[in-house]
Amino acid sequence: MQTKLNNAYLIIAHNNWEQVRLLIRLLDCKYNDIFIHVNSHVEMPDQNSLIECANESKVFFSKRTKVVWGEYGIFAATILLLKKARENRIYDYYHLMTGSDLPLQSNSVIQKFLQDNLYNNSSSEKLRSNFLGGGYLQDSKMCARITQYNLCVPLWKHKYPFVEFLARKTNRAGYYIQKLFRVNRLKKVDIKLAHGSSWWMISDELAGYILDKEEWIKRYFSMHTFSADEFIVQTLALNSMFKDSVYKPQKGKRGEANMWEIDWKRGDGKGSPHIFTIEDKDMLLQSPNIYGRKFDIRVDREIVDIIIQKIRPELINEMTGEAVV
Repeated sequence: MQTKLNNAYLIIAHNNWEQVRLLIRLLDCKYNDIFIHVNSHVEMPDQNSLIECANESKVFFSKRTKVVWGEYGIFAATILLLKKARENRIYDYYHLMTGSDLPLQSNSVIQKFLQDNLYNNSSSEKLRSNFLGGGYLQDSKMCARITQYNLCVPLWKHKYPFVEFLARKTNRAGYYIQKLFRVNRLKKVDIKLAHGSSWWMISDELAGYILDKEEWIKRYFSMHTFSADEFIVQTLALNSMFKDSVYKPQKGKRGEANMWEIDWKRGDGKGSPHIFTIEDKDMLLQSPNIYGRKFDIRVDREIVDIIIQKIRPELINEMTGEAVV
């Protein structure tokens, strides 16, 4: 009989607490603990209302930092969550997600998948698999998100369209000027940039390596970068011994390397993926991936209920109206 793997779920959240409570219930399992980061820019929710959603998992709250779309704050929150989890105990895997994500598979299916693919990588069973999306970068414009000084990033999503337009045009002009003068903030650093999804499942070995590199990360990724959270883990992994630990889906089988179902093609075009609806039912129910992003019960409650029915049907009976009790 295989030994059960212990999991730390790291959740970055800022609103829609009803859905976050539902997410906790879906993840609730004696082999899972849950760690929540609440954006310091919003009011703290009632912690007890979240803690009480778990019967077997323990629920913890990390220190808080300000999270702004596109800025380093997302990864700063990730570091706080990793630290909080590893202070509690050593886990086999750390799963980073947002309050808008949902599991597409049951806890037992997730457990079996991790066990079956524990060493499904190129390390000859020296390192546990790390489930990351992406790879090395060739696109100079993408690299510029880190190598150049990105301007006015907080204003790229603004309530006033003119401000957003002006900020994006200013940064675009800055890109070509810096390209002309060959600005490269990493030219003295012996690394090859990699890029991929911000959401992943990583081993304790890689989690510890990331925390050991915290000051280095801050030095090169925290100031005037754009979406650094999409670069850091992949860059660290692929420029170290962990490059051989990256899980690769079997050929001919659908499934992402990080095991996340995300639809960017139908996104809003401004950095947010498509919000799944009932029209995505068949695709989601047949998906081999473990998690889905993005859901919003305020947009489409029906698809969320269908996911619940698939992976934890007993919760349906505990839900009344629009609330999870």
